Amino acid sequence: MQDESSDHQYVQEDSAAGVFRVHRDALVSADVYDRELATIFGRSWLYVAHESEVSEPGQFVAREIAGRPIVVVRGRDGVLRSFINSCPHRGAEVCREQHGTARAFRCFYHAWTFDLDGTLIGIPGQDAYSPAVEIETLGLTPVPRFDAYRGFLFVSFDASIVSLVDYLGRAAEFIDLVTEQSSSGMEIVEGTHLYSIDANWKLLVENSIDGYHAM
Repeated sequence: MQDESSDHQYVQEDSAAGVFRVHRDALVSADVYDRELATIFGRSWLYVAHESEVSEPGQFVAREIAGRPIVVVRGRDGVLRSFINSCPHRGAEVCREQHGTARAFRCFYHAWTFDLDGTLIGIPGQDAYSPAVEIETLGLTPVPRFDAYRGFLFVSFDASIVSLVDYLGRAAEFIDLVTEQSSSGMEIVEGTHLYSIDANWKLLVENSIDGYHAM
């Protein structure tokens, strides 16, 4: 693989000579990671949560997905929605808890308040704003695409991406196998393992499938 912006070669492969080398920059370069966010994760369906985590009205989970803050919440109407977790006023994070139950979301910065469906319902000192300010357009920004398969919730930042079912392809068969293990359904239990590494996401994947260390 050749870096389009330079002569740097990240991968050297010569099957005949038995050579396969990956330059360490492919695993630690911030530039590589930024381009992967745009060209890979920015154009994919990404798992964000399971519906059992937001089973009741008002329940929410806040996650960072591909470098973007996301909140998934079940409205009072029972509908699941996903928003960019950023206030349209000054960009501050609106939901600062990882999970919980809320009647509304209030930004800590200037107390703009949003209903569970993302609608802006409160601005302190609203009478000081110009009449030209269109309050109805200043709600939380929905994630471009949000869908579910067998209770697994996915988001995509590409509005023109293919449907979730088409994207999953035969991978859906493995999700089916997992979900059909129990007639009573699935539930995510509490408890989380968090990993922080000073490297590209590929290094964690590489070590996660490195089975011979288990010996």
